[in-house]
Amino acid sequence: MRLPRITNAEWKLIAPLLPPSGGQGKPRHRRYCSAFFYAEACRCSLESLPGYANSQTLRTRRQRWEADGPLAKVMEAGASVIQRMRREYWGQLRAFTKVGSSDWKR
Repeated sequence: MRLPRITNAEWKLIAPLLPPSGGQGKPRHRRYCSAFFYAEACRCSLESLPGYANSQTLRTRRQRWEADGPLAKVMEAGASVIQRMRREYWGQLRAFTKVGSSDWKR
């Protein structure tokens, strides 16, 4: 399964809301946002996400953004992204969570 990502157009709206990074951090910020939006879209924990980043890293970043303030703005701006991910990946999500299906993953 291809990991859901933020499109370039979506990223242009979300990137200005993020805290400045000291260097090459923006690509990581994009990956973190994709993970947060996908977790919200499938209503799952950060620990259960495959391939975005280490779950501890995701949790730490989420807590930091929540404490510093940008998380609420990012999640609000990403509402359409969450809906798109839910719409596009719903079949795969259902297959992965349906016990006994050929695609089911433990």
